[in-house]
Amino acid sequence: MFVRRILVHPIRPIGYCAVIFLICKPRRYGRLRFGGCTFYGPPFFLDLCKAACERLTEIDPELAQGFRSGFLFWYDPVKLEQVEKLFSISDDYCVWKEQGIIAFLVYAFYKSECFAGRVFSRRQKMEAQRLATLAHEKTSAWLKAHSFASELVQTFI
Repeated sequence: MFVRRILVHPIRPIGYCAVIFLICKPRRYGRLRFGGCTFYGPPFFLDLCKAACERLTEIDPELAQGFRSGFLFWYDPVKLEQVEKLFSISDDYCVWKEQGIIAFLVYAFYKSECFAGRVFSRRQKMEAQRLATLAHEKTSAWLKAHSFASELVQTFI
């Protein structure tokens, strides 16, 4: 319990500050707020995210409401970073345009839901892998149910 208190509770405020000041400010990223989400990135990325959020709200308003708890996303062309409700979105998803961003948002939602602020030790590696697989399965099922491109669905299987 002591470790959880130290590691999880301060992550969000410290994480937000770190993302904003270490990643977004030096790159002069713009900001977009949509519902409970904040996006940082260049103009093309923010335009994609706005269109994706609007479309997600049309497709699945209930899932879109799940983002009210506050997620932060930023553009990183090369790598994916994920800590609690802080996620980078890479070019691997941007090339799919609006559908790729929606797919990543759905994945971020399910991953946050499955992990729910838990911290795992090395001994709990199997449990962490099981939850990661569950998040992928939920994302894949959602994408299939909403008729997304099969190639995009395959990235979560």
